[in-house]
Amino acid sequence: MEIYFLKAVACLSILLLFYKLLLEKENMHNFKRFFLLMVPVISFGIPAISFPEYVIISSRGTASLSEVSISTAAANFPLFEILLSSFYIMGLIFFGSRFLINLNSLLKRARNNPKVETLEATHVLLKDDISPHTFWSYIYLNRNKFENDQIPQEVMDHELAHVRQKHTADILFMELLQVLLWFLPLVYLLKKAVRLNHEFLADSAALQKAENIGLYQEILLSFSSGEQNNLVNSINYQSIKKRFTVMKKQPSQKAILVRTIIFLPLLAILLYSFSSRETIMLEEYKPNDELFQEKATPEMVTDYNKWAKHNNENKNAFVKVEVWKRMKYIYSIMTPAQKKEAEEFPDLNPNYIITIEEVENHSKNKTSRERNGEVPSPPPPPPAPPVSEDGQIPPPPPPPAQEIKDLPVPHPPPPSPEEAIKKWMNEDAEFFYNGKKVSGKEALKVVQENDGRNLKVNVKDDGSKKTVRISDNKK
Repeated sequence: MEIYFLKAVACLSILLLFYKLLLEKENMHNFKRFFLLMVPVISFGIPAISFPEYVIISSRGTASLSEVSISTAAANFPLFEILLSSFYIMGLIFFGSRFLINLNSLLKRARNNPKVETLEATHVLLKDDISPHTFWSYIYLNRNKFENDQIPQEVMDHELAHVRQKHTADILFMELLQVLLWFLPLVYLLKKAVRLNHEFLADSAALQKAENIGLYQEILLSFSSGEQNNLVNSINYQSIKKRFTVMKKQPSQKAILVRTIIFLPLLAILLYSFSSRETIMLEEYKPNDELFQEKATPEMVTDYNKWAKHNNENKNAFVKVEVWKRMKYIYSIMTPAQKKEAEEFPDLNPNYIITIEEVENHSKNKTSRERNGEVPSPPPPPPAPPVSEDGQIPPPPPPPAQEIKDLPVPHPPPPSPEEAIKKWMNEDAEFFYNGKKVSGKEALKVVQENDGRNLKVNVKDDGSKKTVRISDNKK
């Protein structure tokens, strides 16, 4: 919450500085009114915007997420927080009460004093010697001056401009903002800028009917005074000098365009700098893995049984590595009941597990030799067997063993367990024995003591480092 508030204050400061330097003295009052009303909305809205950042993690990384501990900072000084909250509530009550008192005072004056209704406004006639001021459609005037026609038409046009343009709505919005953020000085500067711009707008409307600027300025000086109420628009003496300066400026479409062009990049910078980022973890999707399969289907079990039975009967048969991986996966998701009824998983020689590319290369080489006429012609028929002296034909010799050609040469036999452990030690592999991490020397000692028997070794290579898991083979 503290970070959010600091970002909002920073945005508010930058936007007010932009207004003071580039907008306040320009004759573009409608644009300035919209800008000032949007300043608090932008300032407190941008820090609330959150842009998602997606991070893809592998399935290996998901387990480590649970190990991340999020520390929650307990309040070391609860008493300080209680005092601070109490202080804020006291200010909220004070400024809220003042707002309600001022509002009630204006409405009570309108109820208890004579009024003159017109098409655009209601004139509330007071006995007090006050400067004309406006609240909603009420224009508060001195009764004696009004009945004796001592209030110039220029002043009436000025107050009617406040009524037509509904400036009271802006003031009420700023007052409520001040009640909530009474401790923030920037809110007071913002409210002052809004009220001053209301006077610019009213002056601009009144000057369209006035005969000359000089006469209108003299009338403003004679009717200016301090503000009567925080909720009203009055002819304030403190703002006269700035208003006179702005009156002499002519509105420029070029100035509006230039400042709008400057404001848009500023808004983009604020959005980029003070918005938040939300990191969303996405698990890596593997389309070739049957990740969502709860258990093996009957069709999968049937395919597995056919494959396992064939390879259990033919230990030296070549097996495609893709098929071997799929059957291994099917066996891993079988329920205990399915495994009990299924064929035992074949204990295959790794040298006979080959890839599809090796099978295809073998098939292509054989087809190429057949096309080139390199396939040997069938052997000639055997000669007639000799007949012995007694007329008996001796039994034929046994046929020669059939030669298998064009098959891929088997891989060399795997190294002994000790040699494999030493090789993995040179590759800086991580070793685990029965789930406990051990050093390479300890893993080698375990293998030597068991002579490689009654042990189950599982090697996993994730591309960066190998993990060797050794466990007692309970089977």
